[in-house]
Amino acid sequence: MGAAPVNRQSPNGCVDESPNRKAGLGDQVQGGLVMSPEVVVGIDVSKAHLDLAVVPSREVWRDSNELTAFDRIAKRLLELAPRLIVMEATGGLEIPVAAALCRAVLPVVIVN
Repeated sequence: MGAAPVNRQSPNGCVDESPNRKAGLGDQVQGGLVMSPEVVVGIDVSKAHLDLAVVPSREVWRDSNELTAFDRIAKRLLELAPRLIVMEATGGLEIPVAAALCRAVLPVVIVN
């Protein structure tokens, strides 16, 4: 049986309707224990390099924004098994790496 979302209420009695909670990224309970949040990766895209950050581990690293690096990045991200990979739309610079991660069947979104 899967973990059920925690029904949190604020001190004023309102149910937690935060975007993270709605996306299912909040704390979860299984067998009465709070489980660790899911892994989410953010990628900051520039012409020369990609800066990657992992939540909740706080791991960060930089790699080149080149086709030769995309397989290496995809392999590392597959090991992390993220629930979501988010990158900002950067004038099209994000498209090659997003396509490579999609080919690796990783959950990628580009936001503006």
